[in-house]
Amino acid sequence: PPPPPPPRAPTPIPAVPRPPPMKPCGIPPWKMQHGKWGCKSTPNGKSCHFSCGPGFTPAGNQPICNGKTGKYDQNPPSTMHANKKAHCKCKPFTHIGPNTPPACVFGGYTDVDRIDFVADTSGSMNAGMKAGGKSYTRIAYLKIALKDAIDSLAPRQSFNIIRYSTTCTQWKSGVVKATAANKKAGDIYANALRATGGTNLNCGLVMAEKDPRVQAIFLLTDGQPTLKLRSTWNTASGATRENSRDPYATIRGIIGSKNWRKGIVVNPISFYAPRKYYAQMDLVARKTGGKHHKIV
Repeated sequence: PPPPPPPRAPTPIPAVPRPPPMKPCGIPPWKMQHGKWGCKSTPNGKSCHFSCGPGFTPAGNQPICNGKTGKYDQNPPSTMHANKKAHCKCKPFTHIGPNTPPACVFGGYTDVDRIDFVADTSGSMNAGMKAGGKSYTRIAYLKIALKDAIDSLAPRQSFNIIRYSTTCTQWKSGVVKATAANKKAGDIYANALRATGGTNLNCGLVMAEKDPRVQAIFLLTDGQPTLKLRSTWNTASGATRENSRDPYATIRGIIGSKNWRKGIVVNPISFYAPRKYYAQMDLVARKTGGKHHKIV
């Protein structure tokens, strides 16, 4: 009989390439405004925790480390909305105490990517007030609050400042990125604000609404509207007296109009305003999906 065939050589099993080692993530490269990071080396799939200073509380999602890149999932240029990103959010308050951050007059500004700060600069803002045991005029404290809020904006955020009294004017023609240069220029503009004239809330609100990029309006007032625009949607039309029997009729008409751009959130801030007007500002907030911040 023929000899048996030689045994076949075993088929070599191809080597399975080893996955590249996972890289830990270090301290997140962006500053935690009003807080601090609590991690130095975060393993793949784990999150970096953070803490917040007095008057603030942690909000958003903690950043998670991607070991393949050694970067967090919130690294710029992440397009995650502001309220989903890790940030320190103002704690609710109604009375300004010694440890109340001035920026928190504007409540949820840290949750929004594109913001309009709309400030009352009518003559009544020269009235006195107490905050943290110290005396200020309302306009003086407003300047402090605006500076604190502007300085703490993250680079991903954009902002503008609008002032209204008898007329209204804006710092820029629309929201601009919160770069160091823009924040410095915004601080200078805010510090130059003066309180005089009537309260044309109509003008400030419409001017903010006309910016197609703005997402949320933080509308600060210390009293009822006394003036309105001669032509409701034309900020250059001049001022006329508001209906004293129903001073909020114009504002209700604006947010209920087909001209009002849907999706803009209005967050009214009653800054030492009489309580009898709260219901009107509650309505503005409710109709636009905002929150009414009452400071007494």
